[in-house]
Amino acid sequence: MKRIVSFVLALATALAFAGCNKQEDGITITEFEELLNKQPMTVFSTQYLVQDNKDKEAYPDLLEAVVKNNTTQTVTSVEIAYVAWNLKKQPVQIKSATDTTEGAFVQKHTLTDIHLLSGRVYGRGKGLPLSKDATLSSILCIKAIVVSFETQEGQKWENPYYSAFETAYSGQKFDYDMRISTEEYTSGLDLIEDTAKIETLKQAELDKTIKEQNIGIIESQYLVQSEDKKNLYPDMLQIVMKNNTEQTISNVHVAFAAWDKNKRPVKIRSHTHDGIDYIDQVTYSNIDLAPGESYGKDVGYPLMQNNNIAHFKAIIVSYETTDGNTWENPYFSDFCELYEQKDLMA
Repeated sequence: MKRIVSFVLALATALAFAGCNKQEDGITITEFEELLNKQPMTVFSTQYLVQDNKDKEAYPDLLEAVVKNNTTQTVTSVEIAYVAWNLKKQPVQIKSATDTTEGAFVQKHTLTDIHLLSGRVYGRGKGLPLSKDATLSSILCIKAIVVSFETQEGQKWENPYYSAFETAYSGQKFDYDMRISTEEYTSGLDLIEDTAKIETLKQAELDKTIKEQNIGIIESQYLVQSEDKKNLYPDMLQIVMKNNTEQTISNVHVAFAAWDKNKRPVKIRSHTHDGIDYIDQVTYSNIDLAPGESYGKDVGYPLMQNNNIAHFKAIIVSYETTDGNTWENPYFSDFCELYEQKDLMA
């Protein structure tokens, strides 16, 4: 069972950094970031993500960058570059989970085989896997930039500002007064009219979409297994999923959100692992779900007692086929935007 616990970085701390070595030419950091925010693909948010407090080998910490598609096209892959600093504003050599050396001041990571629709965001729970020695205290501030991306139509875009980003930040002490030498470029792609707006589905629209996806959630119920022996037979959040593809599915990753009787969000308390969160993920492993078949009537998400859950919703986050293919749900970000710590309206 995979569980995601996130720690949002205090960006205000980064903005409060001050130092020396001020350059005379170029634009300010604020002006540079304003240019980046007008691009076809932008970094919507960053954070240091702790997936598991104990098993760092299986679930390493991540540098997460949620990206937003400001184009009118569907994007299939995004390359992202990260830089980081510690508490003393000194640059950190980022060591990935696969690095055998000390790491690098700029590390790249690619989100592949995605289906990022126009106006939407992607990247929650994804990112650059870090060495097991990485800690939240050693990486206080993160900055990220989209290096390149590819569209479903086969068009590739490369960021003209990446070299300026790398020159300004790679191996450099953070100085909010620094100036960045660059020019302003046009994107060359058709952009949506309002790049500040995230095109999020309404709750009813998302519920309908979830039922009709490759793996559709066709039933859901709060299952009481026992009235008096809940330690042995805990209550469960149960879903039934149907395989609408032509492939056999081996693993399915599902996210849950829950509310109390007043439709206020509640944190989900699992019966099987420590910690609680407003949106929790579980994995249904080795299920061998054949095309057209359904799964889930005999299993579920086990809950702690007195959990106050009266309503819940679920979504397929991703799945793997027995052939090794992976599918990522482009509507997971919509699910999070609509339901994470939000009142239930539907």
